[in-house]
Amino acid sequence: MDATRDCGFVAAIAGVAGLSDLVSARWAGLVAIISAGIGAVAASLGAARIKEKASVSANAYRNLQQDARIFLNIDLALMSQDDARERLQVLVESQQQLNRDADIPSQGAWAKAQENIDKGAQDYKADR
Repeated sequence: MDATRDCGFVAAIAGVAGLSDLVSARWAGLVAIISAGIGAVAASLGAARIKEKASVSANAYRNLQQDARIFLNIDLALMSQDDARERLQVLVESQQQLNRDADIPSQGAWAKAQENIDKGAQDYKADR
């Protein structure tokens, strides 16, 4: 979050300015409080955007998973080797694009996903 980081930077400058008597303690405190408030608002607004982007990415990965299942379980048996290779390349390129566009998950989200995988939450009969 750039706005949150910037507000923290402004609050730090205000603190240093107040301690070095460049501005009064009252002004330094006021600037620090305003910066903290703006940072909190920016963080709150940013959270909704991050959640929406994560949801869009998740749906795109689900769509890719479904396309891969259809390819593997239905289309592949009816395709020539060259056609199958071309279709697989399209799926791989789609996955690579999704990987480039998706945000890196937080450590907590990564750990939760790994826990779900370990519990079998991502083990589907269609994928066997």
